[in-house]
Amino acid sequence: MTSRKDFTPEEWNQLLQSPVLAGFYVIFSDPNSLGMFNEFRALFTAIFEQPVSTDGEELVRLLVEEFGDKTNTPNGLPGFESLPEGEPEDEMEKAIKILEEVVILLETKTSPGEAAAVKTWLFGVAERVSEASKEGSRFGFGGELVSKKEKYALSKLRFTLRV
Repeated sequence: MTSRKDFTPEEWNQLLQSPVLAGFYVIFSDPNSLGMFNEFRALFTAIFEQPVSTDGEELVRLLVEEFGDKTNTPNGLPGFESLPEGEPEDEMEKAIKILEEVVILLETKTSPGEAAAVKTWLFGVAERVSEASKEGSRFGFGGELVSKKEKYALSKLRFTLRV
């Protein structure tokens, strides 16, 4: 079973950032000031509540536990160090590059079952973010649950995470 000891501090930090980056990728794909509040809330709820298969349960538990510990520190949450600083498209590109590195880490340093479980968990976090707020609605009426831009972002994440 993989643990924090199997990763360098930099690698572990990338793993900690990964659920936030997956969520940000969706949020920045179709920014909407009213919906972003719900999406950010969904992001943090999903990190703690998104189901994970038993193969990756221990590794995700360690990540979530440390993520939760960091929410109470002055240094802030993992994933916020580098985002958002620029245009949404630039931030999305940064996020996808880090997520590509995370996939390589998972596929080289964990078992195939753990890697698949963690990548599926990350995609699940992003999916929950995409469903948190209707896009294009007026006062809650009309609109789509997941916009076309968010669907495209999810398809790119699915490809990047290899799920």
